This record gives sequence, C-alpha cells and structure tokens, in this order.
Amino acid sequence: MLAALSRNGRVVSALLEAGADPDMPDYQGQTVFDIARNNRYRDIERLLESAG
Repeated sequence: MLAALSRNGRVVSALLEAGADPDMPDYQGQTVFDIARNNRYRDIERLLESAG
C-alpha cells in the first residue's frame, strides 16, 4: 500500500514479482488498485493490471 501511495513503481513491481497479493484489502477495505485509482496514479494502475 505504501509503495502505491508513494507512487513508487519500481517497488510496486518488485513486490508483485515477489508474490505480494494486490487484492488484499487494508483495514478500510481498500486494495492497492483502489488506492491507485482513487489517486489517479495511472502508472501504478497499469502495473497492477498487467500483473493480473
């Protein structure tokens, strides 16, 4: 979540490659994709979409 909030694509990619679950919600029920979409971080959205 923090990597997406800080808009750090390299860390997001590394976490996804290491097996991080992008569908796991935070304590408010938001996924990392929700955070990227709500903040209009299109680059992070594309990374998450390409990860499946």
